[in-house]
Amino acid sequence: RHVVHLWSLATGNAAGSGPEPFETAQATGFGSLLSLAQAVAGQDVAQPVQLTVVSSNVHEVIGDERLRPEKATLLGPCKVIPQEHPEIACRNIDLHLPGPDAISDELTDRLSAELSYPASDPIVAYRGGHRWVQIHEPVRIEDEARSAPGLRPRGVYLISGGLGRMGLCLAEHLARTVQARLALVGRSEFPSRQGWQTWLDSHASDDTVSRKIRRLQALESLGAEVLVLSADVADETRIRAVVEKTCDAFG
Repeated sequence: RHVVHLWSLATGNAAGSGPEPFETAQATGFGSLLSLAQAVAGQDVAQPVQLTVVSSNVHEVIGDERLRPEKATLLGPCKVIPQEHPEIACRNIDLHLPGPDAISDELTDRLSAELSYPASDPIVAYRGGHRWVQIHEPVRIEDEARSAPGLRPRGVYLISGGLGRMGLCLAEHLARTVQARLALVGRSEFPSRQGWQTWLDSHASDDTVSRKIRRLQALESLGAEVLVLSADVADETRIRAVVEKTCDAFG
């Protein structure tokens, strides 16, 4: 019911720089959390699971921490795992360790107490004798800060995950505001443009692909040009081919 992940707590002999410390931090942090979430999700768990990720020197809170930025990638899974798997609640507890073997009895007691109570704050940091929680405050952006170049009319934009909910929302904004030329990239194969009407005629109106086809047609009615391509963004060869096809179509 409660998994405590401690692999990102270790400080090692030195923070170091270069690929080796980074790869180690990814294997014990980001990679292990991803594997753990996949394993738990694959068990068809009926009861909620609490996943607590304990780290050291990830967050800058009081300003004098010796930060380990290579560990910061673990915050991605902490945020996304509960979104992908609602049965898994995830939180991060960050400790400040000035050096190796710096975990005091007092700090251990604080951590034990934190783990003994139901999770309430998604991100907690202990610094000295104080417990800090992360909050967000609105920031006003003045007009002077908006002088950077904006979206280009008829500009070419490639969107990975372009047929997903967020990708299509972004595409609609680009179509509506600048009549963009859009390359929408998804992992799954999608019917060719020539087959869209045939698909619509032969499938129910609430079919997933049918809904996406109508969204694409709506983009074009707003003045956009749309190119649908299939590729996994982790496959460099396929992505290079996608970029080439986009350039061939739109310049």
